[in-house]
Amino acid sequence: SVCGGGTTVVRVSFAGVNGTIITQDCSGNVIVADVGFLGAQILGDIVIVSNSGAIVTGTDLFEYAGPGNITAVSPSAGQIGYLVTIEGNSLYGGGTAAAAVSLAGV
Repeated sequence: SVCGGGTTVVRVSFAGVNGTIITQDCSGNVIVADVGFLGAQILGDIVIVSNSGAIVTGTDLFEYAGPGNITAVSPSAGQIGYLVTIEGNSLYGGGTAAAAVSLAGV
């Protein structure tokens, strides 16, 4: 059981940073938690602590994809139909493609 024999989860952490528990169901082995900000891309453990004191650990089961960083946009101005090149790091946020792109809110 993800609750380690307890009835509730009291703490969950991702790569050493505490998450916020949103919902939990120990009988269904489901926990939904908000990861929060971990900084750069990192691979780490998921650790669950239950009210029984049990600790359940998943070693290297969580990979946090850090926020992307745009380093250059060319051209910096244009009109409808212009092709714009956006350069940077981790622009897909751990995915394989961009789902949407907006320029100046458009």
